[in-house]
Amino acid sequence: MKRELPKLYQLGLAFPKTVLLVSFLVTLLSVIAVSKLTFNSDFASLLPQKTESVRNLNQMEKSFGSYGYVVLTVEGAKNEVAEDFAKRLADVVGKLPEIDYVDYVRPVQFFKDRQWFYLEMEDLQEIERRIDRSLELETKGVSPVFNDLMDFADESD
Repeated sequence: MKRELPKLYQLGLAFPKTVLLVSFLVTLLSVIAVSKLTFNSDFASLLPQKTESVRNLNQMEKSFGSYGYVVLTVEGAKNEVAEDFAKRLADVVGKLPEIDYVDYVRPVQFFKDRQWFYLEMEDLQEIERRIDRSLELETKGVSPVFNDLMDFADESD
């Protein structure tokens, strides 16, 4: 059974130079159109400019300057070398007149020390439920070491 070739393919075989010329022109027009595109990274410009909150935001920007930020990530084979480089880079960048502040160390220990303050309500309720269950089993004579295993036991036993 002979398969019929698509019409566009037949056209390409019949007039190869014309198809190449048309393809080149379409590509050229596309490149010209794409070269005029711009990228605006200011998300506030996407907001409706007539709302009061956006007007206040624009007024704040005029008073205090830009509110954007840049994030740089430093990676290295040795952690100590990367930390030393980040500290030296932060010192140099922090002295530039356009820079308001540089934050180069995350306060991880602060959040680790206060991790219990950041629990969800469901997690706190689950902790309370487990403590109540452990205390209930302790009144029945079950050691706190084995109270996790008692949920598999028969309650009537």
